[in-house]
Amino acid sequence: MHALLLAGLAALAPRSEVSAPIPQTVLQISLEAGGFRADQALAAQLEQRLPGAVVLAGRIDPAGTSLDVTFHRNQPAKSSTQWRSELSGNDGDAFAHGVFACREVEAPMSATASTFMLEGFVVAAGFAFDVRVVTLADAKTARFSRSEFTKVLDSFRVAFVRYGEPKALPREARDAMHAALLAWPSWKRGLESELARRVDQVHLDFVAGELALLTQSSSSEVTSAHGKALAGFEKLRTPSPEQRFAWMLSEHALGAMALQDGHPKEALPHLQKGYEIACQMRSSARPELAYSLARAQALEQNATDAVRLLDEALAADGRLRDIARRDKAFASLAEDKRFQALTRGR
Repeated sequence: MHALLLAGLAALAPRSEVSAPIPQTVLQISLEAGGFRADQALAAQLEQRLPGAVVLAGRIDPAGTSLDVTFHRNQPAKSSTQWRSELSGNDGDAFAHGVFACREVEAPMSATASTFMLEGFVVAAGFAFDVRVVTLADAKTARFSRSEFTKVLDSFRVAFVRYGEPKALPREARDAMHAALLAWPSWKRGLESELARRVDQVHLDFVAGELALLTQSSSSEVTSAHGKALAGFEKLRTPSPEQRFAWMLSEHALGAMALQDGHPKEALPHLQKGYEIACQMRSSARPELAYSLARAQALEQNATDAVRLLDEALAADGRLRDIARRDKAFASLAEDKRFQALTRGR
């Protein structure tokens, strides 16, 4: 047994982060697992059983082990324990780990091999998530241990990320956002409590602003939270790439809210700064920042700058062309041949 355990440990690759969008939502999940390789065949099998519910499916180390994440809308609202009971029928050895309701099941496949399944259920952001690891093990191969599984669960996060992957955000912001989403729909309560007792709170203000956007709260609420976050970012002497990414999102949010409220002049400096950061970081958000900045420039009658930025945005993301054609922010450019050429396509 000791040799088998050592063999299993040797087979485990270093854990790395894996992320995936949650279908039909603006949310993403992330977790850490060793040697993850996406498996389309496994995903297709799960999709047949749970249409539209597969978030992630692939192979991990050790050999013979798979990992998948599926989700269900938490309506009517149920606890993690209730979801475990409903979806598993209380089979296996039930245990709890943090906010997860878990179970462990062994199913003999032959005289020498068994399938071992570890499964954890958690409720966040109005959804119930099912994180599952399955290993087909025999005398020569090691199973995925419960201790390794709990490490996967500890790394599990749900996040609202407007551009790119969750790892682009500061770790403390991701943790705070996940904690708030675990308390859904009462996400404000915990954040407000943390904000009341924390001095260094830039990541909390940022999360409050992002979740206000997610829940389509008032522009004043978004502006208040992101304004406080921006003040904190501006005090940083050497912001990390993740902090600069969050800074960019705060600038974009403030500019977008100013545009929404009919104040393009106020929007311009925020969108300009956000655009500059996006360019410096070569961020996937650059086309959206360019488009938003083009709208503000057009509303301020700066036709040349508006056309230049719109050209950049449409060249990077052709899906914006139809949007631009109908966007009333570009009404001042309706007779401009450059704008007409851009929105017709090339």
